[in-house]
Amino acid sequence: MAEGTGKGIFAGAASYNEEGDEHLAEAGDGIAAQYQAYRALAELARDKGDRALAAASAARAERLKEYFNDTWSGGGSGASMVRAYRTDGTAVTGWGKENSWFMPMKGIIDPGPRNDAYLDYIDEQASGPGRPGNIEALTYLPDTFFRHNRADTAWKWMRHIYEQRNTQHTVTRQGPNGDYPEVSFTLLSQTVQGLMGVAPDAPHRSLTTRSRLPSGMDWLKLDQLRVGKSTFSLRHDGTTSSTLAHTSGSAAYTWEARFPGKHGRITVDGKRRPVRTKTVDGMTYTYAVVSVAPGMSRTVRVG
Repeated sequence: MAEGTGKGIFAGAASYNEEGDEHLAEAGDGIAAQYQAYRALAELARDKGDRALAAASAARAERLKEYFNDTWSGGGSGASMVRAYRTDGTAVTGWGKENSWFMPMKGIIDPGPRNDAYLDYIDEQASGPGRPGNIEALTYLPDTFFRHNRADTAWKWMRHIYEQRNTQHTVTRQGPNGDYPEVSFTLLSQTVQGLMGVAPDAPHRSLTTRSRLPSGMDWLKLDQLRVGKSTFSLRHDGTTSSTLAHTSGSAAYTWEARFPGKHGRITVDGKRRPVRTKTVDGMTYTYAVVSVAPGMSRTVRVG
């Protein structure tokens, strides 16, 4: 495992939490980021054709996740889950800001009641007196909750961050919160990848979508969505209907339209298709895979 020195942010820190003084050697955000780094390396190697490196990196990711869930994080839940270790080897539980919420944000906690309880704990703590004062820390919260299809909670935090854009940053020389790059960058990504659930794969001319619209948001549309050499518009109506239009490009794209949960009916352009489901990171989706040629618009709906 990657470790820090416990001597502060400029001397090899184990955590993104700049405000803590816990002398951490290992932290939840560090191990979670390491897990996703192994997964990313496996995907890069797989696309490059290096099967040995892909298999080795994927195995390292899986072993690290098993170690985290079986040993590193202890047996507790919520406030009693281990989220770090000090340089003297003692375990640290309770609220750790980034080294708390990075664990579910990076998907290292196994799906199930323990993960659900920890998400509840994060929202409770971040909403109370333990909320970070620096806006850049809060910008990770929508991603944390979107990953686990908690759209209402994610949208709540997106609105909070936007409402704080004109407030003075905790470091005076930084200016208002809105000048901090994480604010604009993450709100944009959380609209495209969070609310609209866009996952592009330009080399394979494909994209996946899933609607994560919160309660009260009837529809949302993106125009000028660039993927590779093609451009699309995407509209979600609630969480049961998605329309993708291939507005410019020279080659067809494969579109996987996902909808949360199990549904008894799915249609493509009004025609019924066999219902297919899959589980991704512990979440079950009903989905259809369709080809979208340039100039074509297609609609997938569940019910």
